[in-house]
Amino acid sequence: AWGRLAQLVRTGAPVVPPESFLGDDKAKTRAFVYAMHERARGISAVLPHGADFRGRTRLLDVGGGPGTYSMALVGQTPGLRATVLDLPGVLEVTREILAENGFADRIDVRPANYLTDDFGAGYDAALLSGMMHRETPDNCRLLLRKTFAALQPGGLVVVSDVFFDDERKNSPAFATSFAINMMLMSNEGSAHAKTEMARWLAEAGFHHVEVRPMPPPNPHTLVVAEKP
Repeated sequence: AWGRLAQLVRTGAPVVPPESFLGDDKAKTRAFVYAMHERARGISAVLPHGADFRGRTRLLDVGGGPGTYSMALVGQTPGLRATVLDLPGVLEVTREILAENGFADRIDVRPANYLTDDFGAGYDAALLSGMMHRETPDNCRLLLRKTFAALQPGGLVVVSDVFFDDERKNSPAFATSFAINMMLMSNEGSAHAKTEMARWLAEAGFHHVEVRPMPPPNPHTLVVAEKP
């Protein structure tokens, strides 16, 4: 894809059709979801150090892909169950991964397009990890509003992603490379700033918003908040 960077600059369109690995092509989708699972295993090992899910019982994993984060959190949080919400073609592979790892009884799947479909209700925790970088600012705001509506009062929300330091969007350098990679492979992909995400959470109605860096060299940062 990077070899076709000039094509991206000329057209503004991704050079790899995202639909091909999000359900349309079963072989490519399976390869992609398993690749995301392997990548997420490293991040999921440190994710609980930045957000405390103890005492939570129902987790909504928005755009949760392979369900790796849900497995990590459910595996170490007594009483926690999770629902992975993602596209039907992706969840075909998710079910396979959950069964392979012995989590099919504690983690459900919810086939949906997170931009257009309902999230359900009654959750006391929500995770939006590694998917906001695929969305426009307006869509990010929409997803946060839908998450707010799905959470019970006192519910925890955790947004985990690669972020720019601020809205100048010129650091860190890794975020720039990551944003270009997302532009090559998704219709709206790029990266957002930590300051933007914190503001959008507050605008959606959340309070106690905090930005928490993950331990280096992990490139992710958590933006954590609560529903009043």
